[in-house]
Amino acid sequence: MKKTLLVFALAAVAGVSVVAQQGSKWLGGSLTLGSTDNGSGTETSSFSIAPSFGYYLNDAWAIGIGVGYSSNTTETSNAETKSTGLTVNPFVRYKGWEIGKFAIFGQANLLYSSNETETTIGGVTVKADGSTTGLNVVPGLSYNLNESFALEMTAPSIFNYYSNSDNGPSGMSFLFNSGYSIQSYLLNPTFSFVYKF
Repeated sequence: MKKTLLVFALAAVAGVSVVAQQGSKWLGGSLTLGSTDNGSGTETSSFSIAPSFGYYLNDAWAIGIGVGYSSNTTETSNAETKSTGLTVNPFVRYKGWEIGKFAIFGQANLLYSSNETETTIGGVTVKADGSTTGLNVVPGLSYNLNESFALEMTAPSIFNYYSNSDNGPSGMSFLFNSGYSIQSYLLNPTFSFVYKF
């Protein structure tokens, strides 16, 4: 099911790309690889990829879609936990201020994610899965390297609403009640590389 959903999302992006006008579209995304060993028998490895496509309706407003896949594995001396996740997030972006090569924007994302977790302890494996839907709003900054390429930075969300499946927790948070200090907020951005065409 997840593979089918991912293929459908990518096909939808390709279809929109054909209709859009030259110079008003972009492809972007981020790739993350990580591995840690705390020196006391716990090792963690992670991988995530999140491509996105956007189309400017005019000089200020844009619409788009992003998809993502993530995988994390944590191993200890007697246990192993593997988790995978798939996300799909259509978005609306407003570019509010532009000077030179810099532009500041705000982006509202509709979110859907599904995840699976498999934990093995002493030869016994327990599996769990779930899904989350929600909405978040993030501020961002882009820097045009040239006419075709740009770098984008999005900060953590300033508004976040989520609801989990199977009677799981739901919640809503704003910047000042989401557990971030100003320092930690500014030090946790996401960077992506963008190709404009």
